[in-house]
Amino acid sequence: MVHQDVSYWSSNLAHWHNIKSPLRPSIIDTAIFADLAKNSSLNNGCASTILMLGVTPEIASINWPSAATLIAVDNNLTMIKGLWQTNPRRIKQSAVINGDWLHLPLADSSIDLVIGDGSFNVQNSSDKYPIFNQEIKRVLKADGILILRHFIRPVVQESLHSIFSELRHGAIGNFHIFKWRLAMALQPSLASGVCLNSIWQTWDNAQINPETLAAELGWPIDEINTINHHAGKKLNFTFPTLQEIRLSAKPYFSEVSCNFPDYELGERCPIFLYQGL
Repeated sequence: MVHQDVSYWSSNLAHWHNIKSPLRPSIIDTAIFADLAKNSSLNNGCASTILMLGVTPEIASINWPSAATLIAVDNNLTMIKGLWQTNPRRIKQSAVINGDWLHLPLADSSIDLVIGDGSFNVQNSSDKYPIFNQEIKRVLKADGILILRHFIRPVVQESLHSIFSELRHGAIGNFHIFKWRLAMALQPSLASGVCLNSIWQTWDNAQINPETLAAELGWPIDEINTINHHAGKKLNFTFPTLQEIRLSAKPYFSEVSCNFPDYELGERCPIFLYQGL
């Protein structure tokens, strides 16, 4: 993971219960994760070592094989302390490491499965994608697999007018869907990504009253106010297209499958299964 704005992740953790799908994995996503893992080389009857990128509770709580070892790597101590549960689901062994995804503190060819959620998107520039892929490939065994959920932007960029119009007319399912669509529409380039403060500034400039919006749409006000934690944050997120994701992975991994979850915005949340080349 890139060096990140600690204050953002601390704020994110404090309001973790207000962050919902698609920003956090839904039961649909975790079911796809589990199914892909079950039908892969992880299910060969041997003890497996799983690397989880981050400490996402929904992924840690998947019904992993009891003989597996789960290792989580996250570079933010606040998130680790707030979200990590020792020995989730009573698997054989688990551990968490404070470390960088671009420089994993793990041996070559030591991992059977790497799994992550939005792991590309928190890279502050697409320049980091090859480094990320190369490092994952390094720690994976020859027959290892990689499962990643990506957040992708559409090829044709949405207009801010259309997004805000749909918001006002109640045509968006929840505030987090709106927030992700807004972020994608604001990204000037994949190389630069989009700054969290820019997302908040655009929202603030629209002068929408959160209380009124909550009352009209029946949305929890605390979920709407999660966007306020973007204010002043210089952290960048990146949103590639589907083709850009595939081109990035091509030198390092073979795409086995691409799965689109069945929920609003699911067409922008594909879950990939890869094998190393």
